[in-house]
This record gives sequence, structure tokens and C-alpha cells, in this order.
Amino acid sequence: MTPRILLGVVTIVVGLAAVAARAETFVVVESSAADVKVGAELADGAAITVPDQARVVLVGSSGQIVALSGPFEGVPKPDSSGKPQNRVFDAIASLVAKSGTTVGVSRAAGPGWRADAAKIPDDVFAINASDGGDTCLYDLSNARVTRDPSAGPGDTTITAMESAATATVAWTHGTAYAPWPKEVPLADEGSYVIEHAGRDAAAVATVHLLHADPTMTGLQRVAQIKESGCDAQARLLLAIIARTSK
Repeated sequence: MTPRILLGVVTIVVGLAAVAARAETFVVVESSAADVKVGAELADGAAITVPDQARVVLVGSSGQIVALSGPFEGVPKPDSSGKPQNRVFDAIASLVAKSGTTVGVSRAAGPGWRADAAKIPDDVFAINASDGGDTCLYDLSNARVTRDPSAGPGDTTITAMESAATATVAWTHGTAYAPWPKEVPLADEGSYVIEHAGRDAAAVATVHLLHADPTMTGLQRVAQIKESGCDAQARLLLAIIARTSK
């Protein structure tokens, strides 16, 4: 094979590799367009139509976000190319796969009050006193507890299942967050019984302490939280990221 022919073959191979690297599959994580459903996936090169006044937010297989404001018609493209992040993409696609809504992932995050109360990422990392469940935290020392602010004033009693340590949180009307009581120390994989005055049923919350890596992107954190079993929090964080993306 002559050097010229060899060079041509190398050029073709490199070109094909570059095209493959740029291949981008997308999943819809937020949409106000009637014909674009949350959870729908777009194959590489597929076009999308976003009508005037509508907004669609996509997450690509490279772990990047593309926010489209209508009117738009064409193939979505991220700002820059990136390496495939299949684990992140698969986790996010799984989170929104059954949403079937056109108003965003926040509506699939659980009770509407939680989606409305979570304004910033820090709000996602609070223990749900109203419903309990698995809760992922990065820092146990500054934990908060959250509840439905429409529930009105009243007391919440929190008891550690392992140590029987107990404390009471007093709520005022319209309050959604309060510091976790220091009298009940939090522990990784610890479970806590949460009882509200005037309610017959108690909630149980289980805490999972995650490793905080400052180099992780917001979407990588969503995947980490989802993989740790805290789906409701993962959806909340994804909704905040989608809402604030431009």
C-alpha cells in the first residue's frame, strides 16, 4: 500500500471516529410543547419542532443540556462535543421514562408541594417529614427537614429507630423547612420515625450518606442520587437543573 493510499485510509478512519464521537442521543426532561412528551428519546440526527412560546429541555448522551425555546425546528446540538456519559444518560432517561407529561420532571417528583418548595439545589437535600422514604445527603451536620407547608402549625416528633433518641420540631404556618434536631444524630443508613400531631400514620425516613465530589456536574449528581435509591430527590434536582438551564 502506497503512503498516499495509507494516508487516505487513515483520514477516513479518523473521520468516521469523529462522526461517531459527535453522535448524540437526547431524552426530553422538560417540555411545555403539546407534541413533545417528557421521557421521549431523540435518535442522533433527529429533528424536533418547538412551537412559539413553548420550551423543551433535552439531556444528551454526552451529559450536556440543550434548552430550546420556540419557535425552533431542526436538529438539537450541544454547545460543545463531549465524551459519552452512558451511565448518566441511562439514569436520567430512567427517571423520566414514565412521566408522560408535558410540564416537566418536577411533576413526577412526588407530591406537588415538594416540587413547589424546592427552589434551589440545597432544598433537594432535606428529609421529607411528610412522606419519609429514602433520603440522600452529602452532609449530615447541616441537615434539614421539610414538610408540606399547607399542613399548618403543629409539632413533629422524630425518633431514631436505632438509638431511640427523640426530639420535637415545632412548625409555624407556611413553613416548609427547619433544621434537623441535634438531639437526634443522623447516621448513614439510619432510619427515623416521624410522627405529626393530629395524624394517625407515621412516616419512616432512611438516610444514605453520599460522597461529595466537587468535580461532579449537576447531572452526574442526579445519576448518583438515583443510583443510591433516592429517585424523588433525583427528579427534584433534575427539575431544578432543567428549569434554570438556558
